[in-house]
Amino acid sequence: MDFNVRRLAADAGTLLSRAVQYTEEVLGQAERTELDSHLENLLDRAEATQQCTEKIMKQTEVLLQPNPNVRMEEFLYEKLEKMAPVRPNNLELLGECMIDAGHELGPGRAYGNALIKCGEAEKQLGSAEREFVQSSAINFIAPLRNFIEGDYKTIVAERKILQNMRLDLDAAKTRLKKAKEADARSAMWTEEVSKAETELRISQSEFDRQAEITRLLLEGHNSTHETQHLRCLTDLVDTQTTYYAQCHQYMVNMEKQLGSFSSVYCANNNQLSLAGASDGISRPSTSTASGATDGISRPSTAPGATDGISRPSTASGATDGISRPSTSTEPGATDGISRPSTASGATDGISRPSTAPGATDGISRPSSSTAPGATDGISRPSTSTEPGATVLPLHTAGQSSPSVNELHLSNGTRKARVLYDYSATCNSELSLLADEVITVTSVPGMDSDWLMGERGDKKGKVPITYLQLQS
Repeated sequence: MDFNVRRLAADAGTLLSRAVQYTEEVLGQAERTELDSHLENLLDRAEATQQCTEKIMKQTEVLLQPNPNVRMEEFLYEKLEKMAPVRPNNLELLGECMIDAGHELGPGRAYGNALIKCGEAEKQLGSAEREFVQSSAINFIAPLRNFIEGDYKTIVAERKILQNMRLDLDAAKTRLKKAKEADARSAMWTEEVSKAETELRISQSEFDRQAEITRLLLEGHNSTHETQHLRCLTDLVDTQTTYYAQCHQYMVNMEKQLGSFSSVYCANNNQLSLAGASDGISRPSTSTASGATDGISRPSTAPGATDGISRPSTASGATDGISRPSTSTEPGATDGISRPSTASGATDGISRPSTAPGATDGISRPSSSTAPGATDGISRPSTSTEPGATVLPLHTAGQSSPSVNELHLSNGTRKARVLYDYSATCNSELSLLADEVITVTSVPGMDSDWLMGERGDKKGKVPITYLQLQS
């Protein structure tokens, strides 16, 4: 116990002496031993390296995890030496949302299928981002943190010891100086001078030894830390290069898939529209009467009419185009009343306009050709094409698949090539593999976007957007 008290008293005296020396140096009342310029440069360089490294490390952490709350949570888990919970990142959350929306809207439709494919690509981007964050944390942030919390702390500790040795040396110099001044006035201070000189020699040797230790540590640090930090920086750049290359490839693949969806969707629409042009619906002929130049179909008119309006025949000599009854009386009339002449066979005495041969209602109708064999007596326009007219093909150039609408109308079977992989979402659907050939059938009452697919002994619904029908 007595030893401990003496040790505490000695340590307290040393601390007090250092505090006094430091205060006098600040106030300019005591001399200060300057360090070697080379050692000063090494100390300044180490301090600048620590500050720059800490800034880079913090900013990299912000890049990898922008959310400060999550960074704080990860820091606490790290200090508690516990595993932080794994959470999906923003890209993975977006991908899940797109996939759910695609299944909700229908994977058999072009938009729903595109949402599913985009969602899968977003999840791949999220997975690549997770790998990038983990790799950067291991290969870049961890070495920088080890330097700050390990190597630099050792440098700080050795620098602090050197600072204490310098204060002890300056204090010994001050005591020796005061002892010599007192000895000059009285011979009683000779022993104190000798003691002060001994303390000065001990303090000088300890200071020189600590200065050498600090110098060697800093030189070793400067020769190794740059190489180590340069290697960490190279690892970070390589990790970023790999990450962005993966993201670029994922986006290129997604762009190709979206483009193929659009082309297949437009091709199916074109097949439907072209099939509608040859579905057997009778359309009026654009042939015109002889002499017509405006391409408008007009009914035939009486000879000499130039306005295209059908008029009843008038009495001989009428020039105003108005039908008037004849004033001549029929032979045998004895009442002296003038009656209009009627057409042959008319018995009611009413004047009617002349009609086309075979018409019995007296109504003037335009002439129209009927198809051979028509028996309903209804005049229909001709559906035959004129000479020189161009008939649109059912398929556009470069397309080998038959009309989807024709398949729906015929309820037949066709061979179809699968364009993309498709995973069945229920038991009634059939999973598909890209480039395989299956048999498809149109089932009455089924949604027009789906066909019944068959591969071997397996059957199920398949989406049209995933198929290319073959001849």
